[in-house]
Amino acid sequence: MNETLIPEPAPQADMQQANMQQAGAGRLVAVVVTYNRLEKLKVTLARLLESPAEDLAALVVVDNASNDGTGDWLAVGGGASAG
Repeated sequence: MNETLIPEPAPQADMQQANMQQAGAGRLVAVVVTYNRLEKLKVTLARLLESPAEDLAALVVVDNASNDGTGDWLAVGGGASAG
């Protein structure tokens, strides 16, 4: 009979993992990639920004060289709300 023994994690590793889970528990980092979809991007970002601050840790938008004004819209704040 073959048995595989899985070692127990070290107590320090458990504490580090618990601290990381508490620090970011339930928080989302949203990454939105777009190319020439400015109107859809506006709707998407508006909905994401409606999320409670304790749920949304960060919002990252990647514009793949759109030529529909997306870059300009993002450069001036693109729907970002102060709050």
